Amino acid sequence: MGEIRVLQERDAAAVEEMEQSVFSDAYGKQTVKTSISAPYALCLGLFEGERLLGYLLGTVIKPEAELLRIAVSAAYRQNGCGAALLNRFLSDAASRGADCVFLEVRKDNAPAVGLYRKAGFQLLSERKNYYQNPTADALVMRRILGERET
Repeated sequence: MGEIRVLQERDAAAVEEMEQSVFSDAYGKQTVKTSISAPYALCLGLFEGERLLGYLLGTVIKPEAELLRIAVSAAYRQNGCGAALLNRFLSDAASRGADCVFLEVRKDNAPAVGLYRKAGFQLLSERKNYYQNPTADALVMRRILGERET
């Protein structure tokens, strides 16, 4: 499946390229660079050699972590890549002192919602019309770390 490693600034261009192909509200180059290089960043990439197969952008500010983005190249979806990135993020966040992880996800993104539920995330609330292009509600979810092994 590849190797998961912490993203470096040199990976920003590949992340931004995948970001543009996956999200309708894609992060721009500067946002990607800032996300990766921030002192509280926990950003992971799944690589096959030097080729980026997927990535996860997140933060850890004790005692909380936040998952901002997770994306997998279309050719590698449904192969456990997203789950592998998520599980590594949960483990690394806990080792950095986080006791819970928050995220927002499009309510209509069934694959992502399923991934998060399977990983033990619970629904906290909904935000109506939170996403644009196209308009969709957001689900706010949380996972308490240490409650369940992933």
